[in-house]
Amino acid sequence: MARNKKPRHRYNPARALRRRGFPGMADMFQIFNPIYTAFEQLANSTYFEADGVPVFKDCFGDWSEISTAMRGWNDCFARICRNTDRPFNPEPLNNLADTLTEGGEITRAQLNEALQVIGYTQTIFRSTPAEAIRSYARDENIAIQLQTMGLTA
Repeated sequence: MARNKKPRHRYNPARALRRRGFPGMADMFQIFNPIYTAFEQLANSTYFEADGVPVFKDCFGDWSEISTAMRGWNDCFARICRNTDRPFNPEPLNNLADTLTEGGEITRAQLNEALQVIGYTQTIFRSTPAEAIRSYARDENIAIQLQTMGLTA
């Protein structure tokens, strides 16, 4: 049958609405690309330092400590997983953050385990509604401000 004679597919609005309200691939790339870049730099020992502390350029273009960002990442995704009843093991990222804070040697096994956690957070990010992610990010920013002012217990 000629291409122009084939019947058209019926429009299905449910198919179009299926992913609405969830983060897209561009959002995921914007958030996760700096993290993967930082891990690549750690693996190649080509990371930037500020006052002897490894730093990376985050998704907003600001320089951040890698170990502090990992702990914040853990806190945020632990909160998301706790509220959505998903399992989450932040230990590999915490161990890597501790090693960076102490100035110890980073092993390839540590990086691979931490990258598996980042990959898992990526699947969580893609399956969580965008408004919920914005809410968790606001909560995390409030927690950071409270910690900066020294008002946390």
